[in-house]
Amino acid sequence: MYRYEVSRHDIKLVKKSIKILEDLKAPISKKITFGYTGSNSYYGVCKHRGNRDYVFYRPDLINDYYKINTIIHEILHTIPDENCYYDHRGEWA
Repeated sequence: MYRYEVSRHDIKLVKKSIKILEDLKAPISKKITFGYTGSNSYYGVCKHRGNRDYVFYRPDLINDYYKINTIIHEILHTIPDENCYYDHRGEWA
């Protein structure tokens, strides 16, 4: 189950990002909370706590294209395999 702690507009972007990955049959987590990060040192970050993943991204990214790319990149970190989970290697990197 996905949780959204972002604006209504960004919920649409998150859902679009999830659909793109589901259409590619990427085995992403089904327990993700989406929210904003306050840091300006990176576009986004993925964290794992307990049995849930958290995807945070900057709300002030240049445009929707950058947001979608950042969201997709961070969602890919939720793939639970030894080659990709929280890494930038492997089939889905």
